[in-house]
Amino acid sequence: KAEERMVIDNTRLEKEVEMQKTKKESEELKTKLDKILQMIKQNDTEMKLEIEREAKLEEKRKKDLAEKQHMLLSIGQKIHEAQTLAKDFGRKIKFEPRIVTKYPDVLHIHPIQMLKECTFDLLIQVLNEEEGTSYMWTEDKFTDRLYIMKDLHNSFVLTGELIVPEEKDDPFWDENEPIFIGMAFYMLKGLAYMLDNPVDVTLIGNLSEHSGGKLVVNLIPTDSNGSRDLPAELIPDDPMMLIGGKLNFQVELKEAKDLPESCCKNVFCEYSFYLDANKYKTPEIKGRSRSPTFGYSHQHCVETMTENFINYLLNDFLCIKVFGYSNAHKSGRPKVLK
Repeated sequence: KAEERMVIDNTRLEKEVEMQKTKKESEELKTKLDKILQMIKQNDTEMKLEIEREAKLEEKRKKDLAEKQHMLLSIGQKIHEAQTLAKDFGRKIKFEPRIVTKYPDVLHIHPIQMLKECTFDLLIQVLNEEEGTSYMWTEDKFTDRLYIMKDLHNSFVLTGELIVPEEKDDPFWDENEPIFIGMAFYMLKGLAYMLDNPVDVTLIGNLSEHSGGKLVVNLIPTDSNGSRDLPAELIPDDPMMLIGGKLNFQVELKEAKDLPESCCKNVFCEYSFYLDANKYKTPEIKGRSRSPTFGYSHQHCVETMTENFINYLLNDFLCIKVFGYSNAHKSGRPKVLK
C-alpha cells in the first residue's frame, strides 16, 4: 500500500509539474501574442499615419499643379504681348510658358520619396534664336522685362528707329543657361559587397512633360592603384565586416541615350557623393547629340568606412544630374530697326 501511495503521489506530482509547465507555456504564449498584437496595432497606426501623410502630400501636389495651371492661363496675355513686341522689333525670340517640376533640395533622399514631395513652378522659357540659347525667367522677372520692352516700343513708335541695346541693357537677352534634363538614381548596394553593377538608368525629369533618356552608370571597386582586379577574399559576406577599412572605387559614366532633341547640345553630368561637398562634373560633350559618349571615370577614396557609411551604401542612391543646352539655330543679333 505504501508503494501504491508513492506511485499515486508521484503521478500527482508529475501532473502538477506538467500543469505548471503548461500554465507557464500558456503565459509565455499569451505574452508573445500580446507583443505581436501590440506590434500589429503600432504598425497599423504607423501605416495609417503614413497613408494620411501621403494623401496630404498628394493633395498638396495636385493643388499646387492646379494653381500653376491657372497661372498659366492668366499669363497667356503677357506672353502674347511679348511675342508681338519681339515680332515688331524683328527679334527672333520666342516665349513659352512651362510648368517645371521642383524637387526637394536634399542631399540624400529616396527617389520615390522625392517624387512624392516634389512641387511645381511656373517659368517662362525664352528661346533666343539669335544667339542659339535658352534661359528660364520667373513670372516676376518676365513681367519686369516686359515693361522695358514696352518702353523701347514706345520709343520706336515715336522715332521710327531703334538701335538694339547692348546685351546688358537688352530686355530680350540673358545669359545662356544649361537646361536640366533629368536625374539618374543609381543603387549603391552592390558597392557595399565590393561588386560593380553596370546599369542603364532611366532619367527622372520634368513630370509635366515628356523628358525621357537613359544614363549608363557603373561604380567599380578598385585597389589603391585603381586596379579593378580584386581578390575574391575582399568580397564580404556581411558588408559590416568592412567597417574601419578603406574603400577605393571609380564612378564611370559611359554615355547617355535618347535625350530630348530640344536640349541635347553640349551635354554634361554632375554628382556629389555621400558627405563630400565637392560637385564632380563631366566635360561638356560639344555639339548636338541625343546619345553623347562621356567616357568619364573618376577615382574616389573613402579613408575609413563607418557603420553609417555602410548603411548609406546599403540603402541609398547616387544621384547624377544631366544637363544640356538649347538646340536652337543661331541667326545673329539685329543692329538697327527702321
